[in-house]
Amino acid sequence: MTARLARLLTQASRLYWRMDELREELRPSELVELLDGNSEGSLYIIGVGAEDVVVRSKIVQYLAELRYVKAVVDGDDLRRKGLRPGPHFGEVLARLRNAWLDGEIGSSEDENALVEKLLEDR
Repeated sequence: MTARLARLLTQASRLYWRMDELREELRPSELVELLDGNSEGSLYIIGVGAEDVVVRSKIVQYLAELRYVKAVVDGDDLRRKGLRPGPHFGEVLARLRNAWLDGEIGSSEDENALVEKLLEDR
């Protein structure tokens, strides 16, 4: 067995043991948190092999759309606003992505307002 195949099967196995979590009611950001970091191949293995329609549909939703959702604001924008790279930097970017995923914001204006609020709160 190749090392690549072994990694793929290991990831699929870990994901398999978390299928109960996939059956739960999840916000899109929670689904992304659960599935990010898994290879596309391992997601396909679980998605194809899942007998549960809910699990399969969540994996398809992740692969087709959720994994592509990103904040408009990036690290350069945060630096221009005076934020120094560090742990808070990643937290702000993650919070922005989650806000897009969960429908809390729907425009770049909304996102900029959230950035200002997050920077004020720190």
